[in-house]
Amino acid sequence: LRVVYPKFTLGPVSFAIAGGETVALLGPNGAGKTTLLRAITGRLLDREGVVELAGRDLREAPDSWRAKIGFAGEK
Repeated sequence: LRVVYPKFTLGPVSFAIAGGETVALLGPNGAGKTTLLRAITGRLLDREGVVELAGRDLREAPDSWRAKIGFAGEK
């Protein structure tokens, strides 16, 4: 996964999360945490690469699958 902005590039990033796992994403301000979460949850579609859920590209997955992915952001 890679997200490119004029003054910031996130990635390439690659990882897997197993079913039932809880994951915390930590880092300093401006490190790309929110950008990564937006790309993973489908809120940011202007990205390179694939986000898969149960082996399916998230862009092609049913809405009900995406509804089960969330994050608590600052705003």
